[in-house]
Amino acid sequence: MKSYLYTPMELALIIQLHHMDSERYIELLHNIHRHDNIFIQPEYRQDEKGFILTVMDKLNYLTDQDAYVSEQSEIEKDMNDFGLKSDNVSNDTDQIFSPFIFKELLVRRSFYL
Repeated sequence: MKSYLYTPMELALIIQLHHMDSERYIELLHNIHRHDNIFIQPEYRQDEKGFILTVMDKLNYLTDQDAYVSEQSEIEKDMNDFGLKSDNVSNDTDQIFSPFIFKELLVRRSFYL
């Protein structure tokens, strides 16, 4: 059942697929968080800001993967230098394509894309 929850990477792919500008995708994410909250991952249900920022992070990854990886290694180095824990998760694109079409159609129908 968890595979049918929206993930930040899937939402980033949907945003990219529909060529949304930042104003439009922020509105979309806000509406998903407000109206389809039960379909997002549990860790984001009470954290709209974290939800939107994580999707934006995935959009950055999709836009320029080489720059993203380079920046992530620098960020992780800085976090280690300051003794902070990194919650960077590996690339999850390999695991999302089976229910992706269903989710894209649901977002398109629900939010009139």
